[in-house]
Amino acid sequence: MVPHERPKLRRQAPGGARRLDRRTEPRVGECPPVRVFGLPAVVYDVSRHGISLLIEDGLTTGECRRLILQDTLDGSTQDLPAEVVWVRRGRAGLRWLEAEGQGAAWLAHRFQVWLQLLDGASRR
Repeated sequence: MVPHERPKLRRQAPGGARRLDRRTEPRVGECPPVRVFGLPAVVYDVSRHGISLLIEDGLTTGECRRLILQDTLDGSTQDLPAEVVWVRRGRAGLRWLEAEGQGAAWLAHRFQVWLQLLDGASRR
């Protein structure tokens, strides 16, 4: 998945209307090079502002969790607090609670690496 820089239209909502994806920041999806520990889940996509996970069950909107992200490219890890924003049909969206500090700096740096990697892959 190529990172998006503006909202995109998503699947049809009931009644034929299209829902607008509210996320406006770039994200890395389609098998991002990151693993999550702290709950049984697989990363669907990730951005500097949050993460979307494929889950079996067990999350509730408003719940706060401490996730450990591992970059599969260099093996580095970072502990990040997140809040569950939505849960539906085997997926959950969480927003990062730490806007500054070591966790945010790690994520910002790794995210730039992931975007550069995707940019290079799309030009081959």
